[in-house]
Amino acid sequence: MQLEHDNVVITRTEEIVAIEQTLQATREASATLEQGLEQSSDDVDVQMNKLQQLKRMETKQKLNLKQRTESSQDMCSKTQVFLSEHSLLMGSDSSTQ
Repeated sequence: MQLEHDNVVITRTEEIVAIEQTLQATREASATLEQGLEQSSDDVDVQMNKLQQLKRMETKQKLNLKQRTESSQDMCSKTQVFLSEHSLLMGSDSSTQ
């Protein structure tokens, strides 16, 4: 009877040790996953910041392009006016040349 009781205690103790080991492994895995999630979250934040910077750069470049285009169009108009006035002053018609 005592031997049977001792065997049950030993079996239960082994089960408890196995459960504790499983629990410890689960805690470690959970901590690893948590660290991975934190890193992923940080990575997402970094990527979002980069995306925002790229969007700001794109906006600046679009504005710069618009300004350059307007400046070029203005210069082209002024050149056309100048050439038109110059050809009138010279007394020549550019369409007959």
